[in-house]
Amino acid sequence: MHQFFTERLRCRLIEPNDSDFVKGLYASTSRLEYLQAVLGDVCIDRIFDTIIRQNSSSSESIYWLIEDKNNRDALGIQSITALKDLLSVFEFGIILAADAEGKGYAYEALLAMIDYAFTILDHDILVETHQANNLSVCKLTERLGFNHAATFNHNQIEHCMTIKFKKDWSPEDK
Repeated sequence: MHQFFTERLRCRLIEPNDSDFVKGLYASTSRLEYLQAVLGDVCIDRIFDTIIRQNSSSSESIYWLIEDKNNRDALGIQSITALKDLLSVFEFGIILAADAEGKGYAYEALLAMIDYAFTILDHDILVETHQANNLSVCKLTERLGFNHAATFNHNQIEHCMTIKFKKDWSPEDK
C-alpha cells in the first residue's frame, strides 16, 4: 500500500470516505477559479471519482491524503502523475486546507513524497508547475532543491516549471 510517514504526518491513499474533505479543497473559490481557467468546465464530483478510480487501478497516478499523524485530522492532499508522452517524467502537486497553510506541512509532506517517488517508486524525474506569481510555491520548490526549467503561458496565465532528477537526490536530502 502506498503509505508513508514523517515526524508529524501520515500520507495514505485517498479513499471514498474522504470525499467531503477532498471536494471541499477543490471547491474553494480561488482554486476553483484557477482550475476553470486551466481546465475549462470543472466538475468536482468527476475529479473525485477520477482520484478514487486511479488509486484503485494500476494507473500512473497516486493521490494521498495528508493527515496529522497523532489525531488523524485531514490537512491536505498530494499527488504524483506520469506525464503523457514522457514515460519517465512524473509531475507532483499538493493542496493544503487553509488552516494547515504556513505550518511547514507542505515542505514536510512533499519531501517525504519526493523520497518515496525516487526510492520506492524508482522514478527518475519529477517536475512541478505553478503560477509564476505564486511566490510561496517558488520558494518551496527552491527549498526542495528543484531547478527552474521553463516559463510558459497557459490559458493566459504565466506558469513556471521546475525539475528534480533522481541522480541529484540523496538520503541526506530528507
